[in-house]
Amino acid sequence: MTQHIDNKFEELGDKLKCIDNKIIIYSQFSQENLSTLVAENKIELADSILNNCFSDISKKHVLYPDYGYTYTNDGLISVPLTQDAEQKHPSSMKIRADIKIGDNIYHNKNTDPFEFAYRHQKNMFLKVIDATKMLGNVKDPIQKEAKKLVGQSMMIKPKEFPPAFPCSIVVGGIIYFDYILFRITEILDDGTFIVSNKEQKNTNIYFEVRFKMNGDKRIDFETHIKKPTCKERLNYSKFIKSIQMKKGFGIYMLNEHRYAMKTKTENDLKVDVSEIDAEIDFFARLCLIEDYFSVRFKLPEKIETEDSKLIYDISNLIRNNKKAATWENKKLTICVGINPIDIMNKFDNPICLAEEGDYCLELFGEKLKYHYRRVFNSAKLKDFERKCQIMNLLTDDEKLDLVFMPYKDNTFYEYIDRID
Repeated sequence: MTQHIDNKFEELGDKLKCIDNKIIIYSQFSQENLSTLVAENKIELADSILNNCFSDISKKHVLYPDYGYTYTNDGLISVPLTQDAEQKHPSSMKIRADIKIGDNIYHNKNTDPFEFAYRHQKNMFLKVIDATKMLGNVKDPIQKEAKKLVGQSMMIKPKEFPPAFPCSIVVGGIIYFDYILFRITEILDDGTFIVSNKEQKNTNIYFEVRFKMNGDKRIDFETHIKKPTCKERLNYSKFIKSIQMKKGFGIYMLNEHRYAMKTKTENDLKVDVSEIDAEIDFFARLCLIEDYFSVRFKLPEKIETEDSKLIYDISNLIRNNKKAATWENKKLTICVGINPIDIMNKFDNPICLAEEGDYCLELFGEKLKYHYRRVFNSAKLKDFERKCQIMNLLTDDEKLDLVFMPYKDNTFYEYIDRID
């Protein structure tokens, strides 16, 4: 019986010692005692006391031994104690908030607002109504961070789409545009991808292509060109003709050396391309004039009828080396010389009349200088007898106007040579 009582007293003594040690620790943790230790430069002892204290407190954490407590300027916070704590119980914030995406309030409960904001590349605006900090599926015992969020407004930018990738536009096996920087700009709710090169600099040709990765494989696109040169406009017209004839549209990725998408050529397709052919011919003529006269035109928004006629005339001269036209009369002024009768006798019969000179015309702000020669193969002097009588009355250096008319052929030919 005495031995049994002695054992109980020993157990009670051990418990009292444990309690006494904790009392000593907590009394040492007082601000006054810790300050004294630090003042006495007993830093390690003060640090040891703090660590022992938080080690003991951490055992009360709901996720101990994975999580415990530490102290910051904001007070106690939960901290991971093991290497895989955050993997097992990742920290997150469960938020209830009013949401705006872009300029519109978001009400769609069937779609993740973050996904919606990403697909449409629009900023998301949140006004927090309630917030709860979670560690995995467990509510964090410390909710200070969550409480700070309540009532706050925040803007969340969506993750950007992948960077632009260089491509060539190919139709019917012909590369019409060799370097187009395409980038995804939006993914519609039905899964349609929209890619464009609107961010590309140093270009004046723009594309917007729409397609689906799954289901309908149709490709739709829009294109426009800004302030093109004549050669760019000619190439663009040829591209449009190939599209109209459905020769097969393709986007070739230059870095990956493969087609991102490609449509099939539709053979035996009857399409009226007369209008686009006329456009191609017109811009081909402009390019011919540019190359011949070494100029570069800045095309206006609208080309007037007079300019169009001039373009056709000059381009025909260059293409054919001459231009044929009809004439009704031609005025020629001559000076009376030493033997006026001999001069007039040359005009008794039809003659081949030639006219030469330099000329400068202006087209779209560019001056076109050339030497011309016009040949009238069958010209007959009008009022020959009367002009001879007048000639006899004139003295040296006086001038006489002569008018020639077509005789058997009213065609004349014009030749030009560029003046550099």
